[in-house]
Amino acid sequence: AESLLNLSRNKTHPKVGQKSTFECFHSIPFRRQPPLPFNMEQTGQPTAKETSDRIRALLTVLSPISKSKSKSLPERTVLDDQRDAKRFDDLRKLFASLMATHDFRETDTEGGSLSKWNRWLQTQHTAFLTQIGAAIRGGKRYALRTMLGVIATTPRNHRGNQMVDSLLVEQLVENVCGSASSGEELVEMVGRELVGYVDGRYGLLQACRSFASQRLALNDGDGDGGTDGVEMLLKLLMTVTMETDDIASGSFLFPLNAAVLGKHVESDDEPADEDGSDSDDDDDQDAPTKRKASP
Repeated sequence: AESLLNLSRNKTHPKVGQKSTFECFHSIPFRRQPPLPFNMEQTGQPTAKETSDRIRALLTVLSPISKSKSKSLPERTVLDDQRDAKRFDDLRKLFASLMATHDFRETDTEGGSLSKWNRWLQTQHTAFLTQIGAAIRGGKRYALRTMLGVIATTPRNHRGNQMVDSLLVEQLVENVCGSASSGEELVEMVGRELVGYVDGRYGLLQACRSFASQRLALNDGDGDGGTDGVEMLLKLLMTVTMETDDIASGSFLFPLNAAVLGKHVESDDEPADEDGSDSDDDDDQDAPTKRKASP
């Protein structure tokens, strides 16, 4: 700074062969950051090995926090639950991102390494759901919240539409009905998070029907068994309220494809006769209904 000040006062130039301050500054080599790995630089996505290592690490059940004088049993339980909740949520996000990139699919349409990779992911996803189910049966609310998130981010493709996966909802119902606790908070959470959507309601009704059929099969007509979880099942059913205009005005977890849905609706519609006979038949059919409704 002093040399620059003297240079400006004397209005002199550096001697021949002597570099100016600015030339010295620009002659300092610019130190670049080390290049990213090829996969991160090109696609921004981790490699299959990095993903598999991450999944294995997250699927590892954490050991309980060791006893210490500074932490009581309730405090240690809360900390254990917080760690498991974060682990479950990280796994849910990871599988959702794999589904978005089509690495994780319902079925194998290609052979070779891609098919092997997809089967491995399905196996790990099953292990993930097994851990969630065990935690729900233990009365853990964070596990149920994670399971609801899995249902909301793992749709099933059907006729060009994304729909609620009925198998996932059946697992949810089975685990909630098998909960060791009273389950009141779990039922309230299902009613608050899933029943608010039209496809969520229908998915829950189908799952409850499947669970009831299983219990009837276990009962086998003698009435001595198969009653476990029936009370919880009734509580789940009581959270569902159905309305006639659900499809037209309700909200969906996975909005229907109007173009695809329209084809199926048009195929079910029958044109009315030109002589108006259909309208007469409709009036005749509606008349008993109207008389029943009147006092």
